[in-house]
Amino acid sequence: MDRLSTLLLVILVDVQLVLGLLLYFVWSPLTQSAMSDMGSAMRDAPVRKMAVEHPVMMIAAIALVHAARVMAKRSPKDSARHRRTAICLAVAMALFIFGTGWPWNLYPRPWLRMDF
Repeated sequence: MDRLSTLLLVILVDVQLVLGLLLYFVWSPLTQSAMSDMGSAMRDAPVRKMAVEHPVMMIAAIALVHAARVMAKRSPKDSARHRRTAICLAVAMALFIFGTGWPWNLYPRPWLRMDF
């Protein structure tokens, strides 16, 4: 059951990564404007958060989820496997939480835009 749950988590974050990369490189007008003038984007904190800090934190968290899966497969003892997996996933969850642009943050981002 442990391996199945970590496998499903890895699949879920990989799908989220693909969707995020599509949004980042194809559909996001914020990213396109930030990439056109990276110097001014780095001086603007809300733009920097979504153009640089958010993707870096999300990719690091996804790497930790993958590392947790690998460590869980390679640990010979159950106690070591659960401890390592819990630590990696807790750090990944913290990165997911701090990297997300919540509506109540200092630089708020809406969860869903309804621009039709």
